[in-house]
Amino acid sequence: MALTEVSSNKSFGGFQKVFEHTSMQLGCKMKFGIYLPPKAEQQKCPILYWLSGLTCTEQNFVTKAGAQKLASEFGIIVVAPDTSPRGCAVPGEDENWDLGTGAGFYVDATQEPWSKHYRMYSYITAELPTVLQKSFPVLPDKQSIMGHSMGGHGALVCCLRNPGLYKSVSAFAPICNPVQCPWGHKAFQNYLGADQDAWKIYLDERRMAIIQSWKKRQEELTRKKTEHGVDSPSLHTLQRGYTGPNIQGGGEGARMAKIGGGVAMQCDGMCGCISEAYSTSRQILSGISGTPAASNSISFRAKYMGQPAPP
Repeated sequence: MALTEVSSNKSFGGFQKVFEHTSMQLGCKMKFGIYLPPKAEQQKCPILYWLSGLTCTEQNFVTKAGAQKLASEFGIIVVAPDTSPRGCAVPGEDENWDLGTGAGFYVDATQEPWSKHYRMYSYITAELPTVLQKSFPVLPDKQSIMGHSMGGHGALVCCLRNPGLYKSVSAFAPICNPVQCPWGHKAFQNYLGADQDAWKIYLDERRMAIIQSWKKRQEELTRKKTEHGVDSPSLHTLQRGYTGPNIQGGGEGARMAKIGGGVAMQCDGMCGCISEAYSTSRQILSGISGTPAASNSISFRAKYMGQPAPP
C-alpha cells in the first residue's frame, strides 16, 4: 500500500506532511496530514488522531489548530485524515454540503449508492492505523482520538465501540446524538437506511458505554468509602482519577467527563444538538469554564499516553 508524499514542511523541529494513498475500504485515493515530532527520528511515538467536521479536509486541523508546537514538545504524532471519500462519482455526493463529499459521518454506509465507498468508520479504526504502523514510527498501543462537530461524533463512536483501542477521546462541540439534529438524521437515513434500529450500533452502544463506565466508577467510590472511610488517601486518589484535571472548555453546556480507564470527553457546546445521553446523565459531566482550543488538549492527551511533560 504505497504512500505518495504530497507536501512536507519543517515545523517546530519536526515535519508537517501530507500523504496520499489508495484506500481499499473507500475505493479511492485518500489524503491525510501527519505531524512527525523531532523525537520520531529516534524512537516510536504515541499517535493522536484528529477527526474534522462537515465540509472539512485534512487541511483544516493542519492549518488552523496550531497543534504542532505542543505535539513537538510532547513527542506525539498527530494524524488528520480527510472527512469522506472524494471523486467516487457517487450520485448525489456533491449536491449537499451535509451529505456525501466532506460529510462521511464516520459510519460504514449500508445503503446504495453509498455503501461501496462511504466506509469511514472502518477506514479510521482499521485501515488507516495499519497504513501508519507500516510506514511511520508509531506506538500502536498508545493511540488516542479527538474531533470537532461531526468529527466529535466520529471520535466518540470510534472510541466507545472499541474499548481499549484508544487511550483517550476528546469531543469538541460534538454532534453527540445525531438523530436529534437535522445533520445526523439526514446522514443516517441516507447511509444506514430508514429503519432506525439499524442506527443503534452508532448510538445506544456509545451511550450505554458512558453510563456504565460512570456507574462502575461510582460503585468503586462507594466501596472505598465503606472500606477505608471518606478521608483515606486511596479514596482521594480515586476521586482525582474520576474528576480529572481541570481541562478548559467553553460555550453553553461546556462539560468534561473523565471515564474509567483513562478515557475523557470534552464537549464544548453541542452544535445545538443536546444529546439524550447528555441530558439524561448529567451527573456524569461536571461543568468547566474557559475558552476551548484544540491544541490545549494535546498536553492532556499526552498524560494518558504516558508522555512526560516538556521541560
